[in-house]
Amino acid sequence: MYIPTAWWRHVQSLDSLNVLVNYWWRDLPPEAGSPFEVLVHGLLAVRHLPGPQRDAWRAIFDHYWFEADGDPAAHLPEARKGVLGSLTPRVAQNLRVYLRNAFK
Repeated sequence: MYIPTAWWRHVQSLDSLNVLVNYWWRDLPPEAGSPFEVLVHGLLAVRHLPGPQRDAWRAIFDHYWFEADGDPAAHLPEARKGVLGSLTPRVAQNLRVYLRNAFK
C-alpha cells in the first residue's frame, strides 16, 4: 500500500504479531538531512519566542523555505545563489559545518 508522505493514517493490530514498515521516500541526497530534525530544532529555538517574534520567523520561513512569493534568489545567477541555490554536496557540507559549530 502506498500512502503519500506526511499523510496521517490509523493502523489497528488484528493479531498478536504485526509488522509495520514506514518509509518516506525522498529524492534528495542523504546530506540533505531530515525535516524531522528541523522540526525538533524549531521546537527548541522558535516555539517559545514571544508571538511577534514567532510571526517574524514565520514570515522568514515562508519567504525562504516555502517560497511564498516565488524563488527569493531568482534574480541571482546560479553561481551566486550560495545556500539558496542547488543543494550540492559542497553546499550541504558547508551548512553542516556551520550547524555543527553553532551547536557546540
